Amino acid sequence: MRSLLLSLLLPLAGLHAAFYVAPNGSDANPGTEAKPFATLSRARDAVRTLRQAPQNKPVVVLLKGGIYELSEPLALGLEDSGTAESPTIFQAAPGEQPLVSGGRVIKGWRKEGGAYVVDLPEAKAGTWYPHQLFVRQPRQTWFERRYRPSRGLLVIGGLTDAPHRNPTGRINHRNPQDEFIYRGDDIKAFANLDDVEAIALHDWSSGRLHIREIDAENKVVKFKTFPHYRIGHWYEGGRNPYLLENLKEEYGKPGQWYLDRPTGRLSYTPLPGEDLTKCTVVAPRIERLVTITGDAEGEHFVEHVQFRGITFGH
Repeated sequence: MRSLLLSLLLPLAGLHAAFYVAPNGSDANPGTEAKPFATLSRARDAVRTLRQAPQNKPVVVLLKGGIYELSEPLALGLEDSGTAESPTIFQAAPGEQPLVSGGRVIKGWRKEGGAYVVDLPEAKAGTWYPHQLFVRQPRQTWFERRYRPSRGLLVIGGLTDAPHRNPTGRINHRNPQDEFIYRGDDIKAFANLDDVEAIALHDWSSGRLHIREIDAENKVVKFKTFPHYRIGHWYEGGRNPYLLENLKEEYGKPGQWYLDRPTGRLSYTPLPGEDLTKCTVVAPRIERLVTITGDAEGEHFVEHVQFRGITFGH
């Protein structure tokens, strides 16, 4: 253990400058170990200010342990470049386990019957609609994904003669339709139909599609957008497998969650022995955690920026 700790500390020796960040810090602080910043963006700005003068040693941003909730990506540009002698390093502080999260920790769970529930006003207002949920048990160092209620695996009944995305183009795997025929009562007027997603499996990828209309008489489901690939590709007779996700009617199995968007109520059925009031529950709210933008056409690149020992999640 001593040799491991020494190896972690050695890279910090001889630093020209180091800034500290901690989840319980403040961006009004000077960014020292005793008074750390709270956000990565504040530390980035401090590095930018420091680099207004030439540097000849590494500049390190040290992250203390905990969850850093991002409301927007950490944006790095040309002004954030280091040099071979003075790279910019975002690094876990020795012995710490920082997690940079694209999600938000959800608090305020209450028990109702056999489920835990919480109200999300942003979901009701239509400003936040997470599609994933992650749970970390007490004394557990990792998160596990929980799943929305689903129906399937189903198989489509066939294709229609509806126009393709490019009506005059060649009919191939890149020219899809926005509807297909379903079988039996696989698809019907589900509650909160706008929230239901059809996951069509095709090629090596899948398409997530929201339902626009159901023609019950002809058993045709029509979607709000075209899938990226043609649903009938690779399967004989166009009989692709698919499943339906986020069905209110199917909710209730242990480990399932359902967000009723019209009311903003998030419900979760716990696994045996699971107490959600003692767990850390995270739902994503942004898709990108770090963006690095240079000028490729002008051959100006963001260079000598490193990330060490940091977990990016959610």
